[in-house]
Amino acid sequence: LSLEEAKAWCLAGNSCYFCGLPGTGKSWLARAMGASAEIRFVQSSFAEWQAAGHLGHMLAAMRQSFAEAIEKKPAILFIDEVDAAGSRYDTDNHNSSYRRQVINAVLEQIDLLMREEGVLLIGACNDIHNLDPAILRPGRFDRKVQVPLPGKVEIAGILRSRLPAEFSLSDIDDLARAAIGMTAADVDAAVRQAKSIARSQNRMPGLHDLRTLIGYSHSEADQALDWRIA
Repeated sequence: LSLEEAKAWCLAGNSCYFCGLPGTGKSWLARAMGASAEIRFVQSSFAEWQAAGHLGHMLAAMRQSFAEAIEKKPAILFIDEVDAAGSRYDTDNHNSSYRRQVINAVLEQIDLLMREEGVLLIGACNDIHNLDPAILRPGRFDRKVQVPLPGKVEIAGILRSRLPAEFSLSDIDDLARAAIGMTAADVDAAVRQAKSIARSQNRMPGLHDLRTLIGYSHSEADQALDWRIA
């Protein structure tokens, strides 16, 4: 998923949500959209609103985030981990009244926001199956963007931007191939850990550091197995 593709999805409507595994870069992508378009970026989450206190304080914090996005427009309002809202149809009756009031409130705020021009609403979630269907319907979150695990090209791009120039393109290509299946966050964490190890030994990070952390394996037996799979 490119930044241009994500922007096109959003510009086709007033809202969208990114769905994918943890660590695939949903929050990063939303922030990058705001930076590339040079517009204000307002970020919040249900966890942040709930940290404000009891139900009244929580709803006030929610309304403040929506009001801030409108005040700063053109802007992006990004709600992270939107699936934390839950569903009014959840069979678990524990805190059902609280959950219903929270969901009704966020539906009201989204409807008010959709009447405003100049604010893009973006949500991010790991699992949409537990989310109230009224939140996901068109007119609230219009578009769904699936954010997959990065492929070899995307991983190579991450490594090139995070590693010293001493790493050759061939080295980065091999590392990217070995890292397929990792999330963007996993790759970034491996690079940071390699730099930390090297710093503790008063040296620059080397290829062997990344090979160890990424689980690199490049024996002749592995190559033979790759050929058989192909």
